[in-house]
Amino acid sequence: MVTRQQLAQRPGRTRAERGSISAEQILAGAKALAQEIGLDALSMPRLAAHLGIGVTSIYWYFRNKDALIAALTVDAARSFHPLIVPAAEGTWQDSLFETFTRLREAMRADDLACDLLFMRGARAGEDALAYFWPGAEAGLARMVAAGFTPAEALQNITILSLYNRGCVVLERQMRRAGVAPDVPTPVPADYPLLSAALEHQNTRGVSDEAHAAQLRAIIEGMALRLDARKAAHP
Repeated sequence: MVTRQQLAQRPGRTRAERGSISAEQILAGAKALAQEIGLDALSMPRLAAHLGIGVTSIYWYFRNKDALIAALTVDAARSFHPLIVPAAEGTWQDSLFETFTRLREAMRADDLACDLLFMRGARAGEDALAYFWPGAEAGLARMVAAGFTPAEALQNITILSLYNRGCVVLERQMRRAGVAPDVPTPVPADYPLLSAALEHQNTRGVSDEAHAAQLRAIIEGMALRLDARKAAHP
């Protein structure tokens, strides 16, 4: 972990003059630093040292760390907004599959945005959530048009969202441990059924192939439940 002293001692850093930095530059610096040391380690003094400014220059724009993180969250939500808008063409099943495949890829590619939007989602403010409402509404509309109630549609989207988050968290843990996602889980020979099943299914579940298959299976289950309800109540 990079210490405050190490940040301050980095070569080529000179303190900027008061008023010579903008809120956008502070946010860009905060994003870069948080990607390096993590959100929990991010602090106003560390950010000031990283940017080569006095800490009061940051407080001019952001009254505390929570306000800074809120601004970072809005920035991340803005970048994720296009990813959650469902495709106008194709079936609702394909739309869900494509949307959550895109979201997983984006979450895997940007740990910071993933933390801000999905791992800390309960603390996302209204300004950040406003970027998600149009896409969420459009996704619900596609499913309601297929026959789901709004509550059923939201429940299904929530299930897929939680599944995606779990996959991304597991993959991150494995990455930190140096374990490849496609490495089979070792099973003793005493368990032949498990051994046979693992020839076709990786229980780690985070490889691209496994994610796609499991995502399809969840969505197919939703379609079966919908068909069963339609048949029972024509």
